[in-house]
Amino acid sequence: MKLSRRGLIALGAAGLAAAALPLAWLMPRLRERRTPDARTVAALVDRMVPADEHPGALALGVDRALLKRAGWHTTFRAYLNRFCDLLDAAAEELRDRPFADLPDAERDAVLQRIWASREEHADTVFTVRGQIMRAYYSLPATWAALGYRGPPQPLGYHDYREGPGA
Repeated sequence: MKLSRRGLIALGAAGLAAAALPLAWLMPRLRERRTPDARTVAALVDRMVPADEHPGALALGVDRALLKRAGWHTTFRAYLNRFCDLLDAAAEELRDRPFADLPDAERDAVLQRIWASREEHADTVFTVRGQIMRAYYSLPATWAALGYRGPPQPLGYHDYREGPGA
């Protein structure tokens, strides 16, 4: 089979497109390689769900769970990094210090400032806040505060054919 010049150009263009496709998919994932700042994440978690008569999110290790998730989930890592950057930028503007170094009242002011501008950063704010809340309320230690005894099946029935009280 004889290949025409037009066929050779088309074949070359298809080959280039096929070679570029994995790069287009891979580049955004490689771009966000930095690890979120653990101190900023801990300070954020502590202010989002502070301790009261029940343990707060920081005491239950929600910050470590978020950092662990950011370690393998590149999209979430990018969101968490963006949120940390927002916190630190607002804290620097407010007090010339990183968010983690601020006292609680000033951390709350920074969070309120970011919340007020949430339209600009809605995807970041809602994604990170949602992950904090999911991580916190999925822990059995938080269920008592809600009056929730937990799902029945993991506590379980020794025989699935028997219902409760059987």
